[in-house]
Amino acid sequence: MPRQPRVDIANNYYHCINRASARLKINFNDDDFRLIIKVLFEAQKKFNIDILAFAIMNNHFHLVIKTNQDKQMSQFMKWFTFVHTKRWHFINKTAGTGHLYQGRYKSFIILDQRHLETVIRYVERNPLTANIVKNILDWKYSSLYQRYVSNKVNSIAQTQMQIKLADWPYNESIDYLKNLIEPYTNKEIEKALESEME
Repeated sequence: MPRQPRVDIANNYYHCINRASARLKINFNDDDFRLIIKVLFEAQKKFNIDILAFAIMNNHFHLVIKTNQDKQMSQFMKWFTFVHTKRWHFINKTAGTGHLYQGRYKSFIILDQRHLETVIRYVERNPLTANIVKNILDWKYSSLYQRYVSNKVNSIAQTQMQIKLADWPYNESIDYLKNLIEPYTNKEIEKALESEME
């Protein structure tokens, strides 16, 4: 049965996810995380796509993006995952051993502002949900860390490869960090993961 074509239309927000094959770890240390963030940085520049939030985890990643042209998401994601895979295999001397990712990325179209708020919170809270950190600001590989921690460090080396974060189409709540610590309700999880596009 042929794959369903993706919804990939200009001026829409999307939640994109991809996992490593068999859900195995592919990011073990700072060098691994720096590699994927460097490729994401290059992909963003190449395709001029808006990134509102991201979280790079040990065996998967989450992105919240806004497209500016039709088919932009597909081109961006294809290049990003292909180049990351190629470089990861080269560094690890595993070229020709198979796929790094389990398959095509998943994309969820974001329906409205409330949905967008829920998805961004879901993505930025991911390291806490996975019990990787106790303090959400300790996870260095996320848009949250970039906004709240690394942007405040006046270091050229620190900011050379930062992802350019697009403005949110709403004002961030004063209590955003406090709300981030609160567990999700089942309804919020369903809302964050609805409208899956395969």
